[in-house]
Amino acid sequence: RKAVSIDTKKKIITLHEVGMSKHMISKHCEVSRNCVMQTIRKYDETQSVATKPGSGRKPKLTERQKRAIKIEQLCYNSISLNDLVKFVQGRYQPDGQRYKRSQPRSYKGGGLGISGCLTYYGLSDLFFYDGNIDSSIYIEILEHTLPSTLSRFSAVDRCHVMLQHDNARVHVSAKAHNYLRDKKISVLPWPSNSPDINIIKNLWSIVDN
Repeated sequence: RKAVSIDTKKKIITLHEVGMSKHMISKHCEVSRNCVMQTIRKYDETQSVATKPGSGRKPKLTERQKRAIKIEQLCYNSISLNDLVKFVQGRYQPDGQRYKRSQPRSYKGGGLGISGCLTYYGLSDLFFYDGNIDSSIYIEILEHTLPSTLSRFSAVDRCHVMLQHDNARVHVSAKAHNYLRDKKISVLPWPSNSPDINIIKNLWSIVDN
């Protein structure tokens, strides 16, 4: 339903004050009679026809979910926007079925870890590892994913590729730093306390669902 403009509301109040009936005001302004009554009632209460700040329906999506929608649109070109919103909200899978957990979550420490990366040309292969990640495992991840990832870039673009990772200990350790330096891989400077600029977090939030 289209919102009534401020000018129309002012006209309703003016016609009401000169004695015109609500039925005639409704016809003259081409709005419903209920709209006329609500406008007059709100004007009597507030002496204003302006819309209150913050009124209207609240958005159902968070800013993080909106960013996730943009990413998912790149991966699922055929999915409708309505189904995509439901998918990002964590209620439905891309095929329209509700998510069903085969087993309840349990937090016992360790377990299976998954790592991957996101580039201009798409996603890398996933790397699975046991237990907690350390510098040695992180270097093993880089050795596994970097060659196939860099092969997607042209020889010219490959010289300008920069690695983006946050300030986790395994990323900034001396061992990882020396490895990246020896491989001549440039690293994008990362400001402290800035988790929001890590774009792959949006993908992991979808995987968590």
